Amino acid sequence: MASPDQPSATYGINSGLLPEGGPKALRRSLDFTAVQSLEFDLEREETAGFIGNVQAVFVDNSLNSAALTIVVAVTQLKLVIPPQSQGVFPIFAGNSPRMVVTTTGAVIVPIQLLNIPLPFAVWGVAALSVSVAIISGSFTDKSIAGTGASQLLMAANAARKRVIIQNPSVNNDLLYINFGAAASAAGDSIEIPPSGIWDSLGGPVPTQAINAFIAAGNIVAKEM
Repeated sequence: MASPDQPSATYGINSGLLPEGGPKALRRSLDFTAVQSLEFDLEREETAGFIGNVQAVFVDNSLNSAALTIVVAVTQLKLVIPPQSQGVFPIFAGNSPRMVVTTTGAVIVPIQLLNIPLPFAVWGVAALSVSVAIISGSFTDKSIAGTGASQLLMAANAARKRVIIQNPSVNNDLLYINFGAAASAAGDSIEIPPSGIWDSLGGPVPTQAINAFIAAGNIVAKEM
């Protein structure tokens, strides 16, 4: 077996342990407005009892148009945080970790070093461009009187935007409508009780011919 290119190393990490002093977070603001690389350790903070055994890091890279890279020196763990994103990243750092952070973005990046284990999570924060199309137009009346047989209510219309069909409350019979085929009470048609309305609002809007059947009474219909 060939020897590895790099020698092996053993180190203590204490990962997954809850801290005796309770959960803590150490906040730092990394200023890259004049440099592209920063290096720091937590020896002073651990000696003062501020925090120990860092197990996760929260990075706010939302204002950075470039990726941010964190390398933990002793474990050589490398994190790459995408541009315009935030996230929580578990790390294997050991005691008094030394970290090297680099980015080409000239921004200040806040980070939170946490002494508790947290699961990985990352999310983008880039602004979304949302457009809303408002459908407008005029309704054409397609109302007819029922004859006790299936009738053409609306011819096929590829430009149709909306359909409203009502079985008026003065009717006593059920209204049946069907698309592209005759309407009937046989079970293959949409059933509308008296005072009921079928409205295509919200889509999809059928473009086929619409047929209607009612034993007796008027059928109110509007097409846009």
